[in-house]
Amino acid sequence: MIFHVDGQAPYEDVLTLLDLRDPGIIHGGFDFLADLYIELGDAVSRLSLVSDMTGLELNLPGELAKAADEIVPAEFTLQFLDAYQSARFRYGPARGWMHVNEVLLRGAVGFDAPPPLVDGALDALILGGRIQGFSLEELIPDEDGDGTGSSLSLALPVRLERLVARQIDVSGVRFNDVTLEGEIAAGPSLNLDLTLTSADIAGSLAIADGVPIQLDLEILRLPGQTVQLEDAVPAADPLTVEVLKELVDVDVTVDRFLVGATDFGDWSFQLRPEPGGVSLNGLEASLRG
Repeated sequence: MIFHVDGQAPYEDVLTLLDLRDPGIIHGGFDFLADLYIELGDAVSRLSLVSDMTGLELNLPGELAKAADEIVPAEFTLQFLDAYQSARFRYGPARGWMHVNEVLLRGAVGFDAPPPLVDGALDALILGGRIQGFSLEELIPDEDGDGTGSSLSLALPVRLERLVARQIDVSGVRFNDVTLEGEIAAGPSLNLDLTLTSADIAGSLAIADGVPIQLDLEILRLPGQTVQLEDAVPAADPLTVEVLKELVDVDVTVDRFLVGATDFGDWSFQLRPEPGGVSLNGLEASLRG
């Protein structure tokens, strides 16, 4: 039996269809056109759907975020299998596949590129291709006002396979064409092991429960600043005490630190926030010779 449907759906209906728990990132609803194939024999029943996603809000990083009134063409095909639902989709610059059964079981997504080729039985979400970029603050949010910390909770590991970000913003400093590889572990807290490669930043970043963040960079280049004296405006103090709220335990090693074209040598230190201040321990540097 084939049903052609011209209808509307709130996001709760999508969760029911996918047999998926609410991830807390979807709001609203959308209009759609769909064909539902109900197979009475051994063939697999399936649903094919197209929509411009108007009315649906998605709280996702970077260009995957969507306001309710924004138009983003989407195509979606869902197969109803015995063990899980198998979905193939195209949403804006992303296309890929996922297996879902109450939670996301596995999948692969390519951005402006085909999804990475992976073992279909691998329990992970694989991301590849090229994205416009993101800010670090939206990917790794600060602690909530109630002190409960980030709401990030992954049902399965996320692996980055040569994912290129055209731009990454870190508190106003922008790094261009950064290639990301590594894994973000599943669980309620942020645990990751990544390598970064670009002209201005290259190295590794590791975050794990109970130990300081490990930032080991081969190169870090910050933008230089050229200001005409007659036009100079006093800059805000970059070391205002307000910055203390943003600091975390981190062990830093930088083999080559530059500001513009000026080489400030190699650095290593341990940053430890404490009540009323911060400690800079084990500082070793070779500064301008």
